[in-house]
Amino acid sequence: MQLVSGFSCALVGQTVLAWLAVFVSVTNAVEVLSLTPSNYAAATANKIVFIKFFAPWCGHCIELAPTWEQLASDYADGDNYLIAEVNCVTPETESWCSDAFDIEGFPTLLYGDPFREGALLEEYLDERDYDTLSEFAEEMFATPLCNVDHLDGCSAETKDKLEEYLRMSISEVDAEIERIEAKIEELEDEFEDAIDDLQEKYDEIATEHQIYIAGLSKEIHMILDIQEIRKKAPSSE
Repeated sequence: MQLVSGFSCALVGQTVLAWLAVFVSVTNAVEVLSLTPSNYAAATANKIVFIKFFAPWCGHCIELAPTWEQLASDYADGDNYLIAEVNCVTPETESWCSDAFDIEGFPTLLYGDPFREGALLEEYLDERDYDTLSEFAEEMFATPLCNVDHLDGCSAETKDKLEEYLRMSISEVDAEIERIEAKIEELEDEFEDAIDDLQEKYDEIATEHQIYIAGLSKEIHMILDIQEIRKKAPSSE
């Protein structure tokens, strides 16, 4: 009887400890900052960001939520970085997510310099387990911020380029933007032409392949017909 009581007490003790662990985990958790058009500029100023864009009904978003909350909790005390999230299906954020950040699916993780909203952010495409995310965040947050307001965080080459732009007049800046946009359009056209050439070559190879296979198939059918005729013919033996 004492053995049963002791065993029961042990089970109760383990259960209490388990619930205490859950309670401590929940109470120590840091709520992930929710970004909106209203607070984005102030919340992200002078910080490198790692942002989750999600929809509450999205299954993959629900699965990622505990990991993201843990990540935000572990990196909650940084002065120069921020882990946050955006609920993209509210009246305030729906068009903002698509227009400013080009969000097309959930969850999408963007990181980098929040300057001019999504202009300089890049998409995170690696694994989404905690260890991989944490390792990535650790490395990213150790990189100094580099933009016109933080030249000290830029490489010498980038700093020289930014300072060159800062010395330009408005008309010169406009001309430089037009030049770069024209170059981007030229590269896009070259890419499309290359894709068209590849498609044309693929179609040519595919056609030759189909003709060759059709010829071999016809040859096999002729051989099978001959075999069938021979099977039906009287034996000469």
